[in-house]
Amino acid sequence: IQSIEQEKYQQQCASKIQACVRGLICSTICKKKRTKKEFYNKIVPSAIMIQAYYRAFYLRRKFIHRKLWWACAARIQMSFRYHRAQWLVRNKRMECIALKKELSSIRIQKVYRGWRGRRLFSQERTTYLTRRLVATRIIIRAWCNYKDHRQFHNVKRDMEKNKSFQVLSLLNEERREIEEDLEDVDVDINERRHRISWAKTRISETRDFLEDALHRLGKVKRENEKEIDNNYNAKWSSANKDEQRRIKNQIILAREEVMLCKFYIDGTEKEISLLALEKDTICMIDLEHNCANEMEEMEKMRRKEIDDCIQKQRNNMEHQIRLEMNRWRIKDLP
Repeated sequence: IQSIEQEKYQQQCASKIQACVRGLICSTICKKKRTKKEFYNKIVPSAIMIQAYYRAFYLRRKFIHRKLWWACAARIQMSFRYHRAQWLVRNKRMECIALKKELSSIRIQKVYRGWRGRRLFSQERTTYLTRRLVATRIIIRAWCNYKDHRQFHNVKRDMEKNKSFQVLSLLNEERREIEEDLEDVDVDINERRHRISWAKTRISETRDFLEDALHRLGKVKRENEKEIDNNYNAKWSSANKDEQRRIKNQIILAREEVMLCKFYIDGTEKEISLLALEKDTICMIDLEHNCANEMEEMEKMRRKEIDDCIQKQRNNMEHQIRLEMNRWRIKDLP
């Protein structure tokens, strides 16, 4: 029995040991599997991502360096091309300046040679031309100058005449305007005199009316007193009072009208004096000034005509003298 129990106990111990070993083996296997799974699920992707980020950073850095290299190369090329273009332009400009200097020197030489040839030709011409040809040219030039001077003198004389006629026409128009102003002033004076005569007749009429009204007013007062003494009818007394009041009002209005007519006569007489003064100023200043200008212009025209006649006689005399001199002069030798 002890041996059986010991065997059982050994078997139990062996099974427990096996279970522990198997559990340990299984746990190690599971740990390895878990670590492998973690390696493939976490470490490997993170390494791949780190590698990707590093490769992208490396490529970007490499691209930036290459871009900087390209920019530096482009800048170097641009500066080289700029300096080369400047050098070419400078050389081209120097070539153009040299060509221009050469052309200018050729042109100067051409002008100088032409001037020298023309000078030699003019000297030869003046030496070989005859005196008659030179004399004819001088005569023709003098004749043309004389003819132009004569035409200019004639044109100037005609212009001065036209100017004088225009001035006279303007003075005539001014004189007509002054005469029209005088006529207007006379018309205004006559009109105001007619108004004064009308006002005087009106004053005389109103004075006659005042005398009649005063006579009638005294008559009405006397009739009123008689009616009061005789105790007449009330209707007659009221009619007489109304007539007396009406006559008084008419007398007041007539007196005011007389005063107004007198004031109007004084004002119109002042206006007539002012118009007469204006007429005198027009006659004394404007008309006399116009007449003086007209006389001055006529005197200028008369003097011009006298000068023209004297100049014409002088020219005729000179013409006759030239004809006689040409008739009796000595002929040129052939």
